[in-house]
Amino acid sequence: MLRWIHKYLIILLLFVFSFSVYPNVPSAEVKYNSKQQAFLNFEEKVNKMVTASMEQLNKLDGKIDKKMDKEGLYYIVLLTKQTFAESSKDFAKLEIPNILPENIKTSLIQIKGDFSFGFKAKV
Repeated sequence: MLRWIHKYLIILLLFVFSFSVYPNVPSAEVKYNSKQQAFLNFEEKVNKMVTASMEQLNKLDGKIDKKMDKEGLYYIVLLTKQTFAESSKDFAKLEIPNILPENIKTSLIQIKGDFSFGFKAKV
């Protein structure tokens, strides 16, 4: 089970890293055009969704290190599975901005699908 968690955690972190490689410049200094702003808004939504979902894994990681009874561990794993299922649905519902060029939309659709699949996989 831990092997699976580490595998998908690494995949999810790679996707998050791919979003975070863009330079972060405060919006007060730069005027973004509407396409750039749409992409930045999408990126922000994805980052918030991933961060919120991964919080449950952090709780699970802290509990595994300590000796815990099987029932308590099962409850935490069940909560993690439910959180990931909800995250998968949220990613499936996430809308790609129509204003973006087709090649960007295609890439974002792929990323959205990868996140949805990653969170959908069973714990």
